[in-house]
Amino acid sequence: MAQAPAAAPAAAAAAALPTAQFLQAVSSMDAFEQRAGKVAQVMGSSLEVRKFSRTMVDEHARNAQALMDAVSRAQVPAPTFDVTAAQTGTVKDLYAVAPRDFDRTYMTGEVASHQDALEVAHRQHRSEAGTADEEAGEVHGARVRIDRPVNRPGASGEVRIGR
Repeated sequence: MAQAPAAAPAAAAAAALPTAQFLQAVSSMDAFEQRAGKVAQVMGSSLEVRKFSRTMVDEHARNAQALMDAVSRAQVPAPTFDVTAAQTGTVKDLYAVAPRDFDRTYMTGEVASHQDALEVAHRQHRSEAGTADEEAGEVHGARVRIDRPVNRPGASGEVRIGR
C-alpha cells in the first residue's frame, strides 16, 4: 500500500533553513501538492476528494506564482520547483493504491504533508509559535477526519471533509 505523501525532508531539520533551502523546500512542497492533486482528481472515488484535490492543485499553483513574484521582487535566486525523490516515489505510489483505499490514503497524506509544511514554516518563523499545533488536522480550511488508520490491513475506512 502507498505511504502517506511526504513533504520536503527539510521538515526534519531543527533550525531555520538558509533562505535558498527554505525557498526550495516550499517550492518542492507546492510542486508535490500539485502532482498528487492531479492524481487524486483522476483516481479519487468520492466527489469530495476530487473537488478537494482540484483545490489543492489550484491553491498550490497560486502559492507557486506568489513565491516566484516574491523571489523576483527580492532579487534572490529562484527555486527550481522540483519534487524530491521521496515525493516522486509517493506520487508513483498513489497510482498503485486500490480504488477502495485511494481517498483515505490521499487524505491521510494531505494531512501529513501539510503538517510537515507547517513545521517548516514554524521553524522558519519562530515568532508564530503555536501555529502548527492549532492547524493540525486542517488542510486549506477543510477539517479532515479519517475514520480508520491507513496501515490497518483490510480496512476500507472513510474520509470525511467538512468546513
